[in-house]
Amino acid sequence: MKRVCARILLVSLLAITGVGEAGAQCILANPSFELGGSDGNVFGGWYQFGSVGYSANATHGAIAAKLTGPNTGDWDVSGYWQQFDCDAGEQFSASVKGWHTSTNPLTGGSQAIVNIEWRNPSGSLIDYESHTVADASTPVDEIVDFYVESQPAPSGTATTHFLLGVLQDPAD
Repeated sequence: MKRVCARILLVSLLAITGVGEAGAQCILANPSFELGGSDGNVFGGWYQFGSVGYSANATHGAIAAKLTGPNTGDWDVSGYWQQFDCDAGEQFSASVKGWHTSTNPLTGGSQAIVNIEWRNPSGSLIDYESHTVADASTPVDEIVDFYVESQPAPSGTATTHFLLGVLQDPAD
């Protein structure tokens, strides 16, 4: 019998901005997850996949994004993402608040992640960066303030995907 486990990361996204821009502004749509979505999307402005939801346990505003492992028995990801136009050489900075709870902690090799994905004009993946926000060694019920500056976008980049996800270990 397959064990059904919840692996939770609650995220309040604060900003993603072009690096080096004076007075840069947040370029995300609905960065605090306050606007509900439509057509099956939990939040307005965000695409989603896997096991997604929301929580009133938020650090900014009234709602936070909630992600759990998809429980497929393989390495798998649940996530929310947005796409931005991007040229080769552009960089982004992102700030995220994330955590996992004592009632549904990350275990084994499971991780809460931020991915920055570089895509060509047809949408195919060129390259990506994956950054761990929290894992099994992260204290539970404690907010992690995470910040990252991306590498420059590679040659051929037309868009970037900014992804908030939970990577689930097949043993979890």
